[in-house]
Amino acid sequence: MRVSMTIIRDIVYGSIRCGADASELYKRIGLSEENLSDIKATLNLEQAQNVWQEAVNLTKDDLLGLHIGESSTPSIVGLVGHLMQSSPTLKDAFESLCKFNTLVTDVFTYRIFSEKGNFIIEFEPHEIWQENYPETAKQAVMQAMSGSLHVCQLLTGKKLIPQKAEFAWNTPKIKTEYERIFGQNLHFNKDENRLYLRSEDAQLAVIGYNRELQEFFQSLLKKALEEVQNQETIAAMVKRLLADTFTDHLPSLHEIANKLHLTSRSLQRKLKDENTSYQELTDELRRDLAIGLLRSHKYTINEIAYRLGYAEPSVFRRAFKRWTGNNPSKYEAKNLSQ
Repeated sequence: MRVSMTIIRDIVYGSIRCGADASELYKRIGLSEENLSDIKATLNLEQAQNVWQEAVNLTKDDLLGLHIGESSTPSIVGLVGHLMQSSPTLKDAFESLCKFNTLVTDVFTYRIFSEKGNFIIEFEPHEIWQENYPETAKQAVMQAMSGSLHVCQLLTGKKLIPQKAEFAWNTPKIKTEYERIFGQNLHFNKDENRLYLRSEDAQLAVIGYNRELQEFFQSLLKKALEEVQNQETIAAMVKRLLADTFTDHLPSLHEIANKLHLTSRSLQRKLKDENTSYQELTDELRRDLAIGLLRSHKYTINEIAYRLGYAEPSVFRRAFKRWTGNNPSKYEAKNLSQ
């Protein structure tokens, strides 16, 4: 799981604008200005969410994502942003974002669709992010929603007020900042995070539209997407499928092999050639999910063991101690006290 440095740069610079001490932030996240300039670099999910966490800690701003988003530009998504700026309409721009966003990150998804006279943009952090680090996932959604509105304004030259905004978290005690950015029609405790624009907003012209540039950037991005897909290892495919298909249990080796159009034996052999195994990959995911579920303090240890596919809680306890050096109870107590 990865996040492009262009996104990290937006978070870091935005946090500094919002009051974070630059030198302390760089120290805590283990990055430098030089690192942020490497547009080909990526961070893994744990590193990326830590950037959010430290940024919130230093700014003491629980709504940091909203405030960073107010200054976000299409450059946050690199070449995809250039394609958006050269698109004919707002809808075309966001279609490009949805199509090529996996080049920028695989832990966050944008979707667009039309419904009952509305042009709807949907925002979804990956399930593993939401399970393991719900607070930073929420910050990312706030930034994406606020940022998307600002990008709409930059692309069209018009300030758009959503017909409605929906958020998949509890109603805040104070909604002033939400109302300032998204208008008055706010709905919380929803299943999805969505912005509802007017259907006619989707057809607004992008002021930087240039057909030649649009075709040029589309060609570059299509080639890049093909290269990424062709270079993906079997282990990476398995990890992605495990993460994407996990609900209440981990899929079996046979199920994953079927999705890859392989026999179970062929999949095992290919993983061995890449110096790993299905067991190692599922253990990695179980470890990450276990830590996230414990941190959420929503589930008992027995419930977590069941969700992760362990027949007995004792087996889960032994596995967790092997991963972290602590048994689940001690780990949870230690995390709760921090």
